[in-house]
Amino acid sequence: MANRVLGGRYAVQDKIGTGGMAIVYRGLDEVLGRPVAIKTMLPQYANDQSFAARFKQEAQAAAALAGCFDKERDPAQPARPGLLLGTRRLELHTDSFAAGRTYRVTAASTFWDAETAAFACTVVDDAGTVVAEAALNAFRPPDFGTFIKEQAET
Repeated sequence: MANRVLGGRYAVQDKIGTGGMAIVYRGLDEVLGRPVAIKTMLPQYANDQSFAARFKQEAQAAAALAGCFDKERDPAQPARPGLLLGTRRLELHTDSFAAGRTYRVTAASTFWDAETAAFACTVVDDAGTVVAEAALNAFRPPDFGTFIKEQAET
């Protein structure tokens, strides 16, 4: 998988880890020039339509919530990349996030320190309907580049 570009945008780099349902790679969004995590489902789930639908829905929700970490930062300071550690709770009230629609993400910090944070997040569509709610944990290492290199070496 490494050294491929997905969707004409996401350069797949090193493998970070493997779980029970997916493999996660370090990557680069070549359009925005920012580091990303790329999660791919394990091959044994490829023909399971129900699993694929849930996997896609999780990816859409994570993408919609990706801005949560920077909402709490000092606007005078540059943004630092962070990693989504996990979703403690995710409630999806829609089958999909429609292309071309506008979604508003609100995030309330329920815990915050130098490197970790927890958020209660809500996603509302342009009609004012709540389409997703989540409780998220995030980690922001002091030096993201060094952290990723160290993870790749283990």
